[in-house]
Amino acid sequence: PSTNYWGAYLDTAGSREMRFVGKETEMSFISASHIRVFKDAPESDFIKVKYGLEDDPRPPERPDDPVGKILVKTASANVFIEDDDKDKLQRKYSILRGIQKFAFKYCSKPKDQCYPTWDTDSADFKGVYPDQIEVTLEVAGPSRMRFEGMYRFKPEMPIDGLDASF
Repeated sequence: PSTNYWGAYLDTAGSREMRFVGKETEMSFISASHIRVFKDAPESDFIKVKYGLEDDPRPPERPDDPVGKILVKTASANVFIEDDDKDKLQRKYSILRGIQKFAFKYCSKPKDQCYPTWDTDSADFKGVYPDQIEVTLEVAGPSRMRFEGMYRFKPEMPIDGLDASF
């Protein structure tokens, strides 16, 4: 069976394809760019990564400041452990606070279209990563400071490399 980060077994040796799962406010994938910090650490070049929104536990600085969400990166070098409670290497990093609106879209160059969800196990995107990921966000900071924008970026492509012509 598929897992959150790996596809179903391809052969009897246990080989699996990496899986990319993108939803409107969260995405998860395996990256092949993990850097081992400690020389003898029992870690590979792979790391499982998830970006998602969580409630902000901190109260606003001022009573009239809006309450927002936090964009959080969750990462672990234990790429074959599915149960987050058993994963001792898993770490969470707060990336951005004060998020009022947030959405990912996943874009395909051949179809020249963006989609609200993407799953490399689905029939439409079997084994294919998105060519670009679009992030639309609105952030409210202290003292009524606001920011909104839309950004597109290319995800890391561990299998086929990056297509520079998109």
